[in-house]
Amino acid sequence: MTNLIPPEGKKSVKREYFLRVGATYGFLFSFVLILLSAALIPTYVLVGAQIDAFEAEKEQNNNGTSALQEIDKDVDATKEILAQLKRTPGNILPSVLISEIKNVAPYSIGFTNFTVQAEDGIIETIQIQGDAPTREALAALKNAIESSPFFDKAEVPIADLARDTDLPFAITVTLVKK
Repeated sequence: MTNLIPPEGKKSVKREYFLRVGATYGFLFSFVLILLSAALIPTYVLVGAQIDAFEAEKEQNNNGTSALQEIDKDVDATKEILAQLKRTPGNILPSVLISEIKNVAPYSIGFTNFTVQAEDGIIETIQIQGDAPTREALAALKNAIESSPFFDKAEVPIADLARDTDLPFAITVTLVKK
């Protein structure tokens, strides 16, 4: 077959062919690029929403951190108050002390009056009045009170020991200081 197209025409047809192929690939590439860009929009929105959520959580954690710091300060203050309370001497109820005296006393001792003396809400001494049948029973009461873990000493006036029987007494009991 003979070729009737001149060489310049052949170049022109070849150029036109490459132009059409290039334009087709350009449009195809542009279309794919547009589709990929459209496909990335939901991802962009999702990532933006997650970033906003993380920023809100970060701010909330910062607020939570300050709240935790305040709570830590409150806990430290409470620990300090508890330490101060442990350092202050504990106060025992008068009824407990009177029951202890009655429990350690010999059965023959009769009590008529208990006077509790306290300073700043802390019991320091107890004045006990009563009757003892013998001098030995009164001495046993004194020894029993002094052997109790609540009491430091019991003072019996010498005048209370003057008689042999039916002794009225007044004992001053000093509590153990904690």
